[in-house]
Amino acid sequence: MEVTLSTVAMGVVPVIMVLVSLSKNYLDAKYSPLIALGLSLLASFFLVPAGDITATVLQGVLMALAASGLYSGGKTLGGLVPRK
Repeated sequence: MEVTLSTVAMGVVPVIMVLVSLSKNYLDAKYSPLIALGLSLLASFFLVPAGDITATVLQGVLMALAASGLYSGGKTLGGLVPRK
């Protein structure tokens, strides 16, 4: 079983990031990883099914991790850039 993130899945990651950021206006930020995981699993099942259930779930988890890591990485880099 080979699991790779497809181009469509990588296009969904920024959308998940935006939706999680918007959800922070209504929910506590501590739920952000769960929201990212839920949205990623939904996207994995409906937008980019990988074939079997195990690969689809794993792809959803990978998309959630990518969305969370991309957000925290950008936040960290934003703190390193001096502001004028």
